Amino acid sequence: MNLNKKGFTLVELLAVIAVLGIIIGIATMNVISAINKSKSETQKEMIGNLKEAAVSYAVDHNYKITKSSTDDCFKNSDTCVISVDTLKNNGYFEDNKGYCKGSISVQRTDDDYIATVDNDICNN
Repeated sequence: MNLNKKGFTLVELLAVIAVLGIIIGIATMNVISAINKSKSETQKEMIGNLKEAAVSYAVDHNYKITKSSTDDCFKNSDTCVISVDTLKNNGYFEDNKGYCKGSISVQRTDDDYIATVDNDICNN
């Protein structure tokens, strides 16, 4: 009987498959983590851009909003609530994928404007 067989045993093949599975699992977790981090950074960037757009809109429309306007910018108080759609429609903010929905509150102080946005206003 000849015992000089060439090839791999079942145990060796299973060990290789297990190692490959572990490597693929680690790589998948790293890719998913990178994607989530990228989404988070994009969301932060969009919120920052949204705040800048809202302040620009508020500054440009300070006391210029007519009583028939749908926006309540500084009519009766030092606070203006601006919808994301208003910023998009007037060219202050671009969101081609429609991630951002809701409104932004802009408060006028003596020498500045401060925008307040919920962190979940832009979901991607």
